[in-house]
Amino acid sequence: MKGLNYPWVILIAGFFVLVFFLGFFGSPEKRLEDKTPIREASADLSLSDVLFVQTRAGVKEWALQAKQAQLFENDQTAHFKTISFELETMSGIPLTLSADSGKMDMAGEHFTMQKEKHPVSVTWREGYTIETSELNWSANQKKIESNSPVQIKMGDKISILGEELMIALDDATLNILGNVHAKIN
Repeated sequence: MKGLNYPWVILIAGFFVLVFFLGFFGSPEKRLEDKTPIREASADLSLSDVLFVQTRAGVKEWALQAKQAQLFENDQTAHFKTISFELETMSGIPLTLSADSGKMDMAGEHFTMQKEKHPVSVTWREGYTIETSELNWSANQKKIESNSPVQIKMGDKISILGEELMIALDDATLNILGNVHAKIN
């Protein structure tokens, strides 16, 4: 029986240890990319992959999902990255608001969403999609507003462009308030 060739055994064992560590820990750049939270020096609490649900008398009013969240005790706000905000009109029509970033007061009464790379979007009944660069939602006033240019897409055939948007949640009405143009393809 031949003896073991120790340099080869050590080389092979070293290779397996290296593969194990790279597979288990990954590259440093990958680890930082996956786990780096949004940075603000004064945040009191930072969270990843969060879900907030507001209920009254056991009934869901809205739900917010975010990839990252930071809570600030001094100004009573929460800041979010990669968010989806779901609510309904008073008549039960579901709306989904999506954005790159947003900010909410701790009472959950006012919420703003902003575009960073992708448009802020509202998905509404029957496939209507509204896109803009910013949105404001007020629970007390029961409305969603944007003072930025807005585009409403109704499938692939019709789009409406305008300057300002107001969605009244009480009666599920949508108004474009200025410089309205319609395109039919």
